[in-house]
Amino acid sequence: MDHVSVATDSPLRGWNRLSPHHTTPELSDIGHWKTVAEELHRRGYSEEELKKIFGINLVVLFRKVLPP
Repeated sequence: MDHVSVATDSPLRGWNRLSPHHTTPELSDIGHWKTVAEELHRRGYSEEELKKIFGINLVVLFRKVLPP
């Protein structure tokens, strides 16, 4: 589970003028991502795996590729 992550791709201030932003209605709000995490947990993903999927893996990647 060290190479998997999700991101919301939420529009940043100003970016929505450059291109339209498309969302899935069920995932259009950050609060809905809790439901995704709960379902993954119900399907057997551990708390540690969920932490990696929902953030830690991206932090590790950013630390490796971005300058300090």
